[in-house]
Amino acid sequence: MDVQRLCYLFNQHSSLKITPEEEQELVFFLKEHDNDPKLKELIDEAWMLSQHEPANVFTSESSKRMLNRLMQEITPADALQQSNPLPQRTFNRWIWAAAVLVVAVAGTFFIKQNSISVKESPVVASPSPIAPGREGAILTLADGSQVVLDSLQDGAIASQNGYEIVLKEGALSYKGDATTESEMIFNTITTPNGRQFKLGLPDGTQVWLNAASSITYPVEFSAAQRAVKITGEAYFEVSTDKKRPFIVEKEVLSVVVTGTRFNINTYDDDLTAQVTLLEGRIMVKNGAAEKNLLPGQQAETTNTGQLQVHTSVNTEEVMAWKNGYFSFNNSDLQSVMRKLSRWYNVEVLYEGNIPAMKFGGEIARSSNLSQVLDILQESKVHFRIESNPTPGSSGKIIVSP
Repeated sequence: MDVQRLCYLFNQHSSLKITPEEEQELVFFLKEHDNDPKLKELIDEAWMLSQHEPANVFTSESSKRMLNRLMQEITPADALQQSNPLPQRTFNRWIWAAAVLVVAVAGTFFIKQNSISVKESPVVASPSPIAPGREGAILTLADGSQVVLDSLQDGAIASQNGYEIVLKEGALSYKGDATTESEMIFNTITTPNGRQFKLGLPDGTQVWLNAASSITYPVEFSAAQRAVKITGEAYFEVSTDKKRPFIVEKEVLSVVVTGTRFNINTYDDDLTAQVTLLEGRIMVKNGAAEKNLLPGQQAETTNTGQLQVHTSVNTEEVMAWKNGYFSFNNSDLQSVMRKLSRWYNVEVLYEGNIPAMKFGGEIARSSNLSQVLDILQESKVHFRIESNPTPGSSGKIIVSP
């Protein structure tokens, strides 16, 4: 099915003009391709195309009707009412995306305690909507001087020890040859709250930093190993070099690789740290404990400082931040708000007795904060954005029952 056909079917469905044959075609297509990653790209294209059509009919009410009717076709009606957890296939995000994309602005969508609700319930917004995070970082050079990378134009921005530091399309890289091996020169990239950044290390390794993170690295790696230190969360695509292992360190936690792809999450305000392997093999060390990981596995620190390995991990959920969305899978309110605090650079305060609850679903990180809170507010919790933010932050969220 091409994008024009999918767009046509969406419009027909939401305007209640769709024929039984066309509705069967749409539902069959979504069912058959729900596990195909390319489906999201096709849906995205259809959604964008529909927004530029003069007769676009994606209104709030039609979006709700479309979502409800599609879910009646795709999911058995009794499954929507049961209190037990639904099968994972029911929550496949590409099935939901077909309906959710047309609800994203006018309505809201969220999964709460294994039920589905679509409702317009605006949050009390600040005078100026708090925008999502963006590309940007601070580069700290070996002499302590700092360069803010947010608004610089592409080109060489500094030079050190024979290397030229080049910014291109929002990513930093090093070019040249070291002038001396007598001294290790270190740089640090820091992403404040509300920023993310991509870095190319001198050996060709690519690093993506999430918000509120940092990486310290030498301008030239030694002949014996390639070692960096991080805080927060980062995704690595390590350049293969069997003679020089690549080591990522965070206090007593370290990851040893030769060439691979993995994500490491070490935020101090989270209860545990996780290292998730996507490709290759790595060794994770935490003090005296050591674990070898295979693709799809995750090493997690425990409160006692030990390591435990999860052998079956949803890597899409782990990599959601890099791919542009929040992914919540049975997440508690506090962990959800920590992610929002980092990405939107806001302070979070709690009032009253907040009930324990779990959240599931996905939200685009390109949404402004009010849109995200609209969705979360479908649960038994309320949000208020204060107009007097703490200095250095974009705002303050008050969470109450």
